[in-house]
Amino acid sequence: MTQAKALFARLRDGEVGDPFRELPWWHWPVLACWGAYWFSVMITQTKHGGGWKPSWHFSATGARLLFGGSSHVGGGLSLFAHHPNLQSGPLTFILAAPITSMGAEHGLYAAQIIMMTLGLLLLFALERAALAYRTDIAPSRIRWTILGGGLALLPVWALAAVYWGHFDDVLALLFSVLALWAVAVRKPLLIGLFVAFAVDSKPWAAGFLPILLAIPGGWSWREPRLRALGLTVVLVAALWLPFVLGDAQTLNSLTNFSIRNTPDSALRALGVNDPGTPSWDRSAQILLGCALGALAVWRRRWPAVVLVGVCARLILEPNDYPYYYVGLTVGALAWDLLAAKRPTPLFTVGVTAVIFGLVPLAGLPNLKGTLKLWAMIAMVVVVVAGPAVRGLAEWATPARKPAEQVPARAGAA
Repeated sequence: MTQAKALFARLRDGEVGDPFRELPWWHWPVLACWGAYWFSVMITQTKHGGGWKPSWHFSATGARLLFGGSSHVGGGLSLFAHHPNLQSGPLTFILAAPITSMGAEHGLYAAQIIMMTLGLLLLFALERAALAYRTDIAPSRIRWTILGGGLALLPVWALAAVYWGHFDDVLALLFSVLALWAVAVRKPLLIGLFVAFAVDSKPWAAGFLPILLAIPGGWSWREPRLRALGLTVVLVAALWLPFVLGDAQTLNSLTNFSIRNTPDSALRALGVNDPGTPSWDRSAQILLGCALGALAVWRRRWPAVVLVGVCARLILEPNDYPYYYVGLTVGALAWDLLAAKRPTPLFTVGVTAVIFGLVPLAGLPNLKGTLKLWAMIAMVVVVVAGPAVRGLAEWATPARKPAEQVPARAGAA
């Protein structure tokens, strides 16, 4: 019986019978093919397949107005003041500009390919972060988690990147994950860089600012935390401040955007019955995301910052567009890899099941909004108050030796 238990433990932890021990890269062709499949599924539902037209035109229009329009026609530095419907950040339009010349529809097809590819890059960044940070876990277990979590994430990612074509959300989530990777590999200036890039891509990504609090130390210029914060402030100001100075209405346009407050929104479930977006809504989303993120870091759960930031957005979001949910799956996978006591993709799969479980409730909007609100609250409670790896605030040295060097269990063959 003892030997059987020891064998089961070794199978569970990937010490025997694991294809990753001989081919540690084999999951990437699987994920690439899976991503290509979902790309083809979503592309057939868009204009290229005779159906829905993705929202890439927002990024393409912003790029055209930024570089080709004068302030007299609402372009240049008056871009945000005159076009509040373009709810992206300047970096989104800067990066979209070269793509718009890559083919018809202002580079739509090229943009969809690039955005789908960025999903694989995001998965790779999460894997490298986990391999660098979770030295207490066998690398094969991390790769199994990436495989399982990636199979759950890529269909949702394709929905946001290919079907809806939201370049700004793709960039904000990618840069936030790169910031988590920078925490894992202990690169404070890169943390500041990627957090700034996320905010420069999409304003609501300011809810991810508490990632900076994961950097240990005090608040003196000799400490890495304040230097990283300073870099973030400089980079955010460098891209946003010219628009604020160029047109005094820029700040109003960023906070007074107009989206219909639908019956199935969590905002309605909270009792906010305004037909449109309340003027305080975007600021409240950012403040709530920062508060929940700071609480997560204080609880030594910095990998949860992305998830709780997205939950804060959805709790106060006036509409129910499906592409909003991709951030939940990204945040859940970051939690599974970097904070769960024993990494598995179960939380990622569970969150994805919740996302698709809400879809059939479209005919019951009030119930859907209420369930969505409580689902977001439950996710926050799970990651902030539930079990997690202890010592996540420490990053000077690994807590334990790498798994390959851990002595074999007693009784193991």
